[in-house]
Amino acid sequence: MKSYSRFKISFIAITSSLIVIYELIRHKFIIHRLSYYADIVISSSIFIMGIVFISIYFFNNLSKLEKKKYEKEKEAKALYDSSIDGIFLFNEQMRLEHMNQGAITMSGRDTIEPLHLNDLIWIEEGLIDNFNKLYYGKLIKRNGDEIPISISASKIYSDHSLRNKIALTVRDLSSQKELEATIIALYTETAKKQYQSENLFKLSKIIISLGRLTSNKHIVFQNALTIVNNLLGCNSSSLLILNYNDLSNPTVVSTGKVDKNSILSLYREKVEVTKNSDSSLMFLKLQTKDKSEVIGYLILQNSDTPNNEVLTNVLHTLSISLENVFQYEKIKEIAIVEERERLSREMHDGLAQAISSMKILLEYIKAKTSEDHLNKDQFSSSLYQLDELINSTYNEIRQYLFELRLSKDTELSLFKLIDLYRRKYMEQLGVDVQFEQIGILKDVKYVTPLVKMHILRILQEVFNNINKHAQATSVKVSLLKINEEIHIQIKDNGIGFENLGEMDKKYGLKTIHERAKLIQGNIKVDSKLNQGTSVELIIPIDR
Repeated sequence: MKSYSRFKISFIAITSSLIVIYELIRHKFIIHRLSYYADIVISSSIFIMGIVFISIYFFNNLSKLEKKKYEKEKEAKALYDSSIDGIFLFNEQMRLEHMNQGAITMSGRDTIEPLHLNDLIWIEEGLIDNFNKLYYGKLIKRNGDEIPISISASKIYSDHSLRNKIALTVRDLSSQKELEATIIALYTETAKKQYQSENLFKLSKIIISLGRLTSNKHIVFQNALTIVNNLLGCNSSSLLILNYNDLSNPTVVSTGKVDKNSILSLYREKVEVTKNSDSSLMFLKLQTKDKSEVIGYLILQNSDTPNNEVLTNVLHTLSISLENVFQYEKIKEIAIVEERERLSREMHDGLAQAISSMKILLEYIKAKTSEDHLNKDQFSSSLYQLDELINSTYNEIRQYLFELRLSKDTELSLFKLIDLYRRKYMEQLGVDVQFEQIGILKDVKYVTPLVKMHILRILQEVFNNINKHAQATSVKVSLLKINEEIHIQIKDNGIGFENLGEMDKKYGLKTIHERAKLIQGNIKVDSKLNQGTSVELIIPIDR
């Protein structure tokens, strides 16, 4: 309407200006030269043509404005009709006057009723007092159902203030709320899974940390059962662990008020206890990975109904962890047997021969003392040899005792274990042994006690060879971390060897190579005559 007013004023102003200008020109230049009728004809023609041209110009512009207005109204109507959002038009008294198809579908009202805003829409904040704000509330459908909505308001002005309209654009938030509920449910489920995973990891870590399955491990097992109770939502649970070397005497650990004697009685009587048994206890098997052997039972109350998936995961974790402990125990026993055989072999080769030599010397000395003419020089020489042999045997026994004690120190860090051994070796044999660590700033925690024991035995073999054959005065031990490998290098300044193949056969390097293979490592030996020998043990970190 403002555009039309502007055109009216422009039209009047231009027409009036044209008349005034023409009249001034006419009176000054034309009126005295034309007759009366000619003046009328010419003036009328000019006025008519001017008005026609001006009208055409103005009407063309008015047509363009009308066309634009029509297009906009058409677009607005299309948006209004096709919008999936509900658009409700209210008058100044907040009575419903119109609604689009989206509003009809959303509200379930196919006829326009003069409902008040409060009968149709509930707004959380009570009323709408800001047209630049998003409100939230509920739409009340014809059947009384309520759906969550967001509301934005706008005012439509008219020429008459009483005809102003208020348009409420309403968006259905039901799908959004469902999506939010789904996301919350997924988050909750993920949090549960994470909680289960963390506790299963703790459970596995606790059990694998066990050394031997003996009675002094009950506290550790009780901690494990506490985690099991938390995961399964049980008040009490028990573990019956079959000691692989004594099946008749299993270990039983319980939390809560569970009778251990009843558990042992059921086990020893070979009662088949299942969930459907008359017993109040439910025995769940813990088996090896290949299902060929039962290694224990998890015992729950029949009244407990844990989640099947969680229970399966708990049984799987307990089974794998216990099987690893058993395997570790078996490997440890094998290593102990091997160590005993090694000591027996070395004592036979070393101590037995030394004692045999001492006996021969003593028999020789006894024989000499019974002679009438005693050769003092020979007698002194024999006593000296006997003294040297006794000292040598004594030192060898001390070395064996030290090695046996050191076997118990495998819980120390690798650095401390090697340092302890080289200091003891240096004290006993008087050889300067230097030690350096490169590339490992902290304890290498992924080296297990079993691996440390094998490393220690390899060091002992190498140091024994240095002591017996190298004639070295200085030894250097290096502990290095190169990429994903641990390197332990022992280098001496002894006489060295020319033929490494012969050295392997003569000085027991085969044993060292075999030990290295047991821990998936390998041995590199480098030696030159009169330039010393280097023995390097390489162990991969990711075994």
